[in-house]
Amino acid sequence: MKEIFKESVLVNSSAEDAWYYFIQFQNAKDWMPGVSEMRVPLDSLPLKKGSIIEATIKGNKQRSTVVEYESEKSITLRSVVGHFQADYTYQFQQEDTQARVTLVATCEAHGFVTKIIALPIRNMIKKQDAGQLEKFKTACENKTRNT
Repeated sequence: MKEIFKESVLVNSSAEDAWYYFIQFQNAKDWMPGVSEMRVPLDSLPLKKGSIIEATIKGNKQRSTVVEYESEKSITLRSVVGHFQADYTYQFQQEDTQARVTLVATCEAHGFVTKIIALPIRNMIKKQDAGQLEKFKTACENKTRNT
């Protein structure tokens, strides 16, 4: 898997509170670029490895699979479109009184044509999704303050 981008932020929240805000996927529209809806179907609950996440992104329906899961610590969401696979790994760690949230986005292309267009796809993903943790930080801190 090739790394597309990696980013990390400190959130003025406990790692536990940041995690629980994150896994309430209906919140994703507040911080994930292009997402208007995100949910976990009832048959994928409780959240675990193998769970399906459904999202509407820029008007298109998309499904991601949880391929790695450690409650309150990390989750990897995998999306596959054609012969292109992207993994988004989110990690949550407590640092003093704040939560360190890290996102690593990686991808893999299969097939000759897909490999040729992989670089423009990676660049598009980086442009669209890099910076989402700053938005997550703002949304999470605002939510934490208002509860």
